Amino acid sequence: MSELGAGQTMIIYTDGSCLGNPGKGGWGVYCPDTGYEDSGHVESSTNNRMELTAIIVAMKVDGVSKIITDSEYCFKGATAWVKGWVKRDWKTAGGTKVKNDDLWKELLELEPDRIQFEWVKAHDTNEHNNHVDRLAHRAASGEEEDPEAERKRLEAELERITKRRDEILDILSQTI
Repeated sequence: MSELGAGQTMIIYTDGSCLGNPGKGGWGVYCPDTGYEDSGHVESSTNNRMELTAIIVAMKVDGVSKIITDSEYCFKGATAWVKGWVKRDWKTAGGTKVKNDDLWKELLELEPDRIQFEWVKAHDTNEHNNHVDRLAHRAASGEEEDPEAERKRLEAELERITKRRDEILDILSQTI
């Protein structure tokens, strides 16, 4: 994975997928700035468990400072609900046991306050969120990526990075 410079924000997109709920599950993570991506699967899970797993994997990446998810459950859980669950000994405001508390406890050990979380709408216009959605779905279904589609995606990504590089070099040349 390529490194970002000091003071830069490393953003990682996360997603989970389940074929049935419960069913075969998959998760994916993607950092557009470095090209890093990872995914995995389990034979039986729920969508929320896969969403949480993706976030936990992303939190373990050195340098991550922002995680973008399309899961309101994960976003609200990580930014608001988890502290209340801890105070109530892993009970919801309604007094029931918190689901997926094993994963929420693991997330807490990774110090979520050091991460900025952002929610985006699923299956919308955000190309990076759509990419990580495909990673998670492929992981859940066991599909291999089409090499030609991957080539086109990588060429588009290279074009975007090259354009950004040129913009940065232009800015730098004006400050010298």
